[in-house]
Amino acid sequence: MKLPYKKKEVDGSVVSFDLDTEKLKIYYSKTSPQGAYEVIKKYLIKNGFEHQKDSDYLHLDMNITKAARLIKKFAKENKWFPLCVNKVNVVPNVKTRDLLPEISRCLDVDYQRQKEDELLQEEKVEYKPFKREM
Repeated sequence: MKLPYKKKEVDGSVVSFDLDTEKLKIYYSKTSPQGAYEVIKKYLIKNGFEHQKDSDYLHLDMNITKAARLIKKFAKENKWFPLCVNKVNVVPNVKTRDLLPEISRCLDVDYQRQKEDELLQEEKVEYKPFKREM
C-alpha cells in the first residue's frame, strides 16, 4: 500500500555557511578575521535576505537555484571565500507551523496554581532574627 505523497509548502530559500577562522586569518584578515561574516551579511541583506541567527539567512522569494547562483557570484568576487569556507548550504525554506498558540490553550490553570503554591511552601523558611556578634 502506497502512502499518499504530500508536497511540502516552500517559501523561498535558506543559506547557511561555516567559515574556518584560521584560514580567514591567512586569506581574509590577520587582525579581524571575523569581519568576513559582516561582509557576507551585508551582501546577503543587500540581495534581499534576512539574517536569522548565526550564519543562517532567509529569502522568502528566491528559489534555491537563484540563491546558489548568488553565492557563486559572491565567491568569484571575494577570492578569500572559497579558501575559507567549510560548508555552504542552500535549502528550500519549508513552511513550519507554530504550535505554541494551540499548546497554550491546553494550559491547566489549577495545576499551575497548585505547583506554584507547592513551590512557595518549599521556599518558606523559619524566621530567625539577625543577631550581631560583638
